[in-house]
Amino acid sequence: MDLNIVGETAAIATSCIWTISSIFFTSAGKKIGSLGVNAYRTVMAVGFLVLTHMILLGSFLPVATSAQWFWMGLSGVIGLSIGDSGLFSLCSDWSPPVTSADGFGSNLRGCGRVPDAQGNHPSI
Repeated sequence: MDLNIVGETAAIATSCIWTISSIFFTSAGKKIGSLGVNAYRTVMAVGFLVLTHMILLGSFLPVATSAQWFWMGLSGVIGLSIGDSGLFSLCSDWSPPVTSADGFGSNLRGCGRVPDAQGNHPSI
């Protein structure tokens, strides 16, 4: 099989899944709030991760040192808690295409942390 076709197919599938998930997260965020969506999604993701780890490796948790657990935990708090909460909040307030197209800079601008190109701090 041609590897270019595999890569292109994976890229298109990823784009489609990303688009569909942002629409679902926006709808759910408007119904139960961004914090509820983030909490539910995180619990589901951890559950699937533990299940997959158990099936593939035979244990619920990976073997790691205390330092590795610390850095993994810190990464999870920053990325899954703070970052995704901001993203889901923006998805609830703005439309999914705007949130997805503008990317990380808009997430920070939407939180009032970074001004846009004209120096404005937009309010949502």
